[in-house]
Amino acid sequence: MGLSMMGNQLNRRPRSVVTNAVVKHGIFSKSKEAITQRQDTVNKLVNKAYRAMKWLSTADRPTLRSWAELVIVTSQAFNNLMGEGILQKDGDPRRLLKDFRQLKLAQLRYEEALLMTPAARAAVLGGKDGAPIDLVAHFAKTVTPDKDNGETEKE
Repeated sequence: MGLSMMGNQLNRRPRSVVTNAVVKHGIFSKSKEAITQRQDTVNKLVNKAYRAMKWLSTADRPTLRSWAELVIVTSQAFNNLMGEGILQKDGDPRRLLKDFRQLKLAQLRYEEALLMTPAARAAVLGGKDGAPIDLVAHFAKTVTPDKDNGETEKE
């Protein structure tokens, strides 16, 4: 698929555009059923995360719940961008694109706080086996004294 075709797909408009009609998509729905369904989805995601990540405790529950809510909102924003395109008619990016980026950054912060990323776990737990990193031993291996001027140099 050429770049021109890909660009057209990214900027496509919904196939069924109805003017003067209210669009019902569930994002802003305030019905009891819609709210219950969203809460059920959040609860399922939270429970799934607890089963997958044994290190999470009950103290992590509010943070994990906020992460799950953010995952759902981010997913809805992504679906909207893919459905309606990332650019406006004049060729400028839609504001939702900037908002989506900010949502993803916020989601990453939650994932780091909950040790969901390998980098976050390595920073706290150490190496692959989970042992803490011995910084003194690490620097002793990588830094050697320079005998000529007394300074250290990196190998």
